Amino acid sequence: MTAIFPGAFDPVTAGHANIIERAVSMFDLLIVAVLKNSAKNSLFNVEERVRHLNAVAYGMSNIEVIAYSGLLSELAAYRGAVIIRGLRSAADAEYEFIVANAHKITRPRVETLFMICEPQFSNISSTVAKEIASYGGDVSSIVPPVVNEALKNVFKED
Repeated sequence: MTAIFPGAFDPVTAGHANIIERAVSMFDLLIVAVLKNSAKNSLFNVEERVRHLNAVAYGMSNIEVIAYSGLLSELAAYRGAVIIRGLRSAADAEYEFIVANAHKITRPRVETLFMICEPQFSNISSTVAKEIASYGGDVSSIVPPVVNEALKNVFKED
């Protein structure tokens, strides 16, 4: 079975990496799909985010990191995949249920599976990581090493 773990991943966090590590052992193929959204002002471009995720996935044989744009449900249907979403809180669940139902409208056979994050990652978000890093704070415990270095490089220029 194939699964897709989609997201902006701007930047990848330890919580994302944890979901990837857990999901990759459950599926024949895990596709990590990086959202291309030109309307969104991202800190890292799509190529950088794909590179960061490939570093996180290093050594995992059944993983593919791709960039995508368009409807996620179409990608999932095309690849014959279920969609994996990580949940940190009840607020995440409420939003993700709405999104999962939207996928059902466009592609009724596409399923969404929810993975509850490990407790130590429940307060980590890409936004929090960027905010802390922008003020020179240490984010090494909440982002993978490759992202920690990238954040240092981005914010040392400011």
